[in-house]
Amino acid sequence: MSKFKGIIVITASYPYGERETYFENELRFLEENFEQIYITPIYNPSRSSKKREVSDKTTILPVLLNMGWKRLINVFLHFRVNWPHIRDFCHFSVFSNSYKFKKWINSLLLSNSFLRHWNQLEKKYNINPEDFLIYSYWANAPFFVLDRLRPYKKIIRMHGGDFYVERNYGYLPIRKEIYSAATLLLPISNNIATRLEGEYGIEPRKINISYLGTSNAQRSCALKTDQRALYICSCSHVYALKRIHLIFDILKAVNKTIKIVWHHYGDGEQIQQVKDYVYRIPTGNIQVNFAGHLDQKQLKEAYETNYYDWFINVSEYEGLPVSIMEAFSYGIPAIAANVGGVSEIVNNKNGFLTAKDIDIKD
Repeated sequence: MSKFKGIIVITASYPYGERETYFENELRFLEENFEQIYITPIYNPSRSSKKREVSDKTTILPVLLNMGWKRLINVFLHFRVNWPHIRDFCHFSVFSNSYKFKKWINSLLLSNSFLRHWNQLEKKYNINPEDFLIYSYWANAPFFVLDRLRPYKKIIRMHGGDFYVERNYGYLPIRKEIYSAATLLLPISNNIATRLEGEYGIEPRKINISYLGTSNAQRSCALKTDQRALYICSCSHVYALKRIHLIFDILKAVNKTIKIVWHHYGDGEQIQQVKDYVYRIPTGNIQVNFAGHLDQKQLKEAYETNYYDWFINVSEYEGLPVSIMEAFSYGIPAIAANVGGVSEIVNNKNGFLTAKDIDIKD
């Protein structure tokens, strides 16, 4: 049990929507170590009151940012600039690029909104630095630089898209200031930890590599029934950087006499585009099943009741994929592009690494 009574967790949207499924595993451990857990989602993508269930120890607080036009109204009603954002605005010439400007505005708005919520939160729930930790599940935590939070111990987890500036057109607002203001940084890979030291000058004592993981307890996938067939699975949201269409290109290059069954678990903004690409090209030997979004329980059942020769991940960018950890936990080897921290889990003993720029024949 932690010496702190409670913890305030800032998520992107959990418990709303379908993302941050891996946080569910972590929440169970938080509930074992803290008397009180308060979750503050940054936004609600579904814009509905429907949310995933949590235990009685966990309280869901109001979202920090509204969606759509309401967010624009907040920009005008609560526009307040702090020095870190002013310095960032000048140093990175934010005014010269619409993408940077949008990122900067959202960061500033999030910081201001958090401050307003925090003042109410402290009074209502008797929050104080001696009893509570503040934990941001993502690196997007501009509120950590506020003087108001200086007395508190602050923790940040870094995954991938929230850390790598190259995945964000070269700009993420006030990054060095956020990392410097934190008490403890929890990168999910050694790759991120190394860059925190080298690129941001963060002291090693503040960095603790904290791999994610799966709660699966030594299970395995089903036995193979058709030795002549090749069974493939993949699991991810479907959008551009995941390059799901490349999996189909790879399978088309396999000997046409081999029967191939490919299951993809996950949904996303480009799912219909990928389906159109797959279904317009007749391939008699390839059977494709798009299973859509599955929760953690459903995904585990899918791995336990099916057999797979390979798990494939061809993403252009990654942090260190829990999807590969989940596949490994069922004894499924992986083929994966060598990006981010992928090489910290995939090697020639448990799979095969490809170059980022995948050669289909390879």
